[in-house]
Amino acid sequence: MKPYKILFIILTAIYSLLPALLYSQVDTAWVRRYDGPSDSTDRAYAIALDNSGNIYVTGFSISSTSSDYATIKYNSNGDMIWLSRYDGPANSADSAQAITVDNAGYIYVTGASIGSGTSSDYATIKYNADGDTLWVSRYNGPGNSVDRTYAIALDNAGNVYVTGSSYMTSTGNADYVTIKYRSNGDTAWLRSYNGPNSTMDYAYAIAVDASGNVFVTGGSYALASAYDYATIKYDSLGAEQWLQRYNGPGNGYDYSRAIVLDAQSNVYITGASTSQTSLVYYDYATIKYNADGVQQWLQRYNGPGNYTDDAQAIVLDNSGNVYVTGHSCSGTTLATRDYATVKYNAFGI
Repeated sequence: MKPYKILFIILTAIYSLLPALLYSQVDTAWVRRYDGPSDSTDRAYAIALDNSGNIYVTGFSISSTSSDYATIKYNSNGDMIWLSRYDGPANSADSAQAITVDNAGYIYVTGASIGSGTSSDYATIKYNADGDTLWVSRYNGPGNSVDRTYAIALDNAGNVYVTGSSYMTSTGNADYVTIKYRSNGDTAWLRSYNGPNSTMDYAYAIAVDASGNVFVTGGSYALASAYDYATIKYDSLGAEQWLQRYNGPGNGYDYSRAIVLDAQSNVYITGASTSQTSLVYYDYATIKYNADGVQQWLQRYNGPGNYTDDAQAIVLDNSGNVYVTGHSCSGTTLATRDYATVKYNAFGI
């Protein structure tokens, strides 16, 4: 057989195998499950990695009396290194929502924990690499009512930032409350934000830049447009630098759920925003602000069902491209929700 025919046969065989090679299933390295002491409901809500490849997960786990924070450290092989449970002072419902790890291997967990004689409080915990509790900082708002953190971030100096919502009265009026803790757990500052309608404001995400500026975003009730995106920048001392609100074209419910920064402290947020069609129809709405709070671009995504589209997370790559993901309806019922991931370049295109 002539050499070129042999080469042709080899190449044909390789090309025929390419689809199988490209789309072959990736092997699962390991799966680890945790069944808490009551053999009941256990839910993990957040995950983080350290520089050595250890994995940390947290959430809530039902105990014999109620739910506790349950935080687990696994090594890269999936071996459990330690498990730490946190039962708040009321021995009642406690649920961790977010986790992060610093460069020294300290672990920080935050969420909501029922207090003694209160409803839920912020409860933030610092662990060392061995899982020992170094401190617990709790915050009970002035309403002695529902206080819940949703997000946590760190700066380069070891300070810890949490944000969420806190009731200012016992019957309502929740505000953003953002707290900066020093590395020893002492409160450096606390800032609240009460929107223009003085009713319900919920912060869902937080980020900190290299200069210690703090960016918070969420949903804030307005006077005539239900909820708007509300994004705030504080400096390292907690002084407000700017506030930007976004009311979508439907003049309805707009919630910002995620935030990310680039190296120039440009701010990218995403979430769900009511469309012009109906108050129950949402689109992804992704916004870029520069470090001074000036809007650079806004992009909306309406899925094929022209129904409910809700962005949940956002990341950037090293080239400045923006990736947003969440769920999007392909039809006109919530049962048609699919994953939907969108890529924009640095200019929002």
